[in-house]
Amino acid sequence: MVPKCVVDGRDVGAASVGTDDPGGHPVHHVGDRDPARGPARPADQRPRLADDRHQSLRASLEWSYALLNPQKQALLRRLSVLSDDFGPDAAAAIASDLPAPATAIPRLLIGLEAKSVITALTDTSGPTRFRLLESIRCFGHDRLIAEDEETGAYERLVSWLTAMCLPLHGEAVVPSATLERPRKSAPT
Repeated sequence: MVPKCVVDGRDVGAASVGTDDPGGHPVHHVGDRDPARGPARPADQRPRLADDRHQSLRASLEWSYALLNPQKQALLRRLSVLSDDFGPDAAAAIASDLPAPATAIPRLLIGLEAKSVITALTDTSGPTRFRLLESIRCFGHDRLIAEDEETGAYERLVSWLTAMCLPLHGEAVVPSATLERPRKSAPT
């Protein structure tokens, strides 16, 4: 018996059943259901019905990026140098070159989170932290390079990390004089 193919309650013809699957499972060939439509075509040869922005991940990211205002675009590009989750302090440090005041950074972060560009982490016990999906981070980094802002962003990141480590320097680093071995005195 040939199974019927019903779509939205309408009979659109019979579908052939074969065992083209390597596992021997039956496979329904929907393209064979209506002789007027002809055989099924591979996905890459079918007409595309979706908008261009839905054709690839990059096209979708470019479309979403274009919807951001210039301040949010600039912040996203700078956030791409952070490889892990981050807080507002890190975002403010790497975006310190932006014309927006440092007090605007939380508002910009909330705006990026509202557009699902960044994600707020809910499992932190301290201040809110955020993260970028890797695909968005890579896209932002590509835009950072295209805008020739990469060197400045990394310099601000290194400066901020260095400033954070300075208080530890006095406690964790042993002065070199302490490590020097006492010299043996010459026999008299």
